[in-house]
Amino acid sequence: MIRTILGSVTGNLGLYVVGAAVIAIGVYIYIQDTRIKSLTGDLKEANQMVTVLDNAVKTQKDTIDTIKQRFDETVKGTRQLNTEVARLREEQNEIEAQYNEYRGRLAKLSAKKPGLVERLANNAFDDILQSYSDATDRSNSTSNNTDTDSGKTGQNN
Repeated sequence: MIRTILGSVTGNLGLYVVGAAVIAIGVYIYIQDTRIKSLTGDLKEANQMVTVLDNAVKTQKDTIDTIKQRFDETVKGTRQLNTEVARLREEQNEIEAQYNEYRGRLAKLSAKKPGLVERLANNAFDDILQSYSDATDRSNSTSNNTDTDSGKTGQNN
């Protein structure tokens, strides 16, 4: 009887061990499946983040390329302006040299013939005043010919 009890317990024990092993394997598979699903979700999120970051990198690269292009254009424009400024400075130096030469001649002439230089200066000033007077008379006569409020012509509206 003890053998029968032991045999049945042992026989059942083997069944219990197999049953426990099946349950343990099932639990292990469930846990692994849950981890795989979790990792799959994490992988999808990581892939989405990589896509977002790739787009950000592309945008930044495009922005950097645009900035470099604008910088190169600015450098080119600056070089052109510097060349133009240098040319204008040379021209200014030439004009100043001519002016100084003419001023020296005028000083010598005024020392020799003061009346001639004074008469030339007065005539030039009179010409300037006449030109200014003519210009202002023309602009006044043009502006006084039309009254924009009434549509009438002339000074008396």
